[in-house]
Amino acid sequence: TILLYSAQSTAQDHVLNFLNSLNKEQRDKAQLEFDDPLRESWHFFPASMWQREGVSLKELNDSQKELLHAMLKKHLSESGYTKAMKIISYD
Repeated sequence: TILLYSAQSTAQDHVLNFLNSLNKEQRDKAQLEFDDPLRESWHFFPASMWQREGVSLKELNDSQKELLHAMLKKHLSESGYTKAMKIISYD
């Protein structure tokens, strides 16, 4: 149980570190209420084909990008992270 709590705490820390690095405008774009309909409205279409909600990677500074990548690595499997990076590279 202690190890599970420790792993969860570390995962949560990565999320909080990223969110705390954002300014108010970015944070408002990055977070949705649980019952917000946009939470379930997502896709893999290129940004040129479909307007996306949220914070664009272009809006993040280098430090924020590092925190984002640390969070993704913590929450995704190695293959999931690799797949996410491949999808991001298509944009």
